[in-house]
Amino acid sequence: WRKMVEGKGCKLIIATVLKDAVGHSISQSKGRFGQNGRYGNMTIDEYLAPLEPQNGDQRLNFLTQLDYLVYNHGPRNTYLVSKEEKVKRAMELLRRHFDIVIYQNHKKFQELVVNITGWKTDDIPHANVYHGQLNYTQRELDKFRRLTYANGDVEFIKAIRLYYGGYLEYLVE
Repeated sequence: WRKMVEGKGCKLIIATVLKDAVGHSISQSKGRFGQNGRYGNMTIDEYLAPLEPQNGDQRLNFLTQLDYLVYNHGPRNTYLVSKEEKVKRAMELLRRHFDIVIYQNHKKFQELVVNITGWKTDDIPHANVYHGQLNYTQRELDKFRRLTYANGDVEFIKAIRLYYGGYLEYLVE
């Protein structure tokens, strides 16, 4: 993409905003259970089953940030690589293809986009918003935490925070 866009005289900036690993995984389940949920009567255990380490080659009902970056929408981890290898690959992809990587700072993202584009507004709404109520048991929350950690997502966010420390300010200059 970059070569094609910049070959036409335009500047291409690829950006992403990442969230806390466990919070992201929980947010992917909002509005999906119960009588009116997308998955009907599916339980949290059934929903999370493909994320269990032994099921690494299965498609998920949702994608963690790490799996989306490394595998996109395909089956995840068909070669059953370690979580460390997945984190290493994800960091390589970010360094190679992304100009801006921000961790949990929507306001900073807004400021950066406005500054780079010259747009007159700085109102970029949050797209991932749910106004319903989330009800999980402690066991279910613990399962989200355990599986997110086992998948490598917690280490991925730690690596993001260490490597990027927020965002790449040199792009503003």
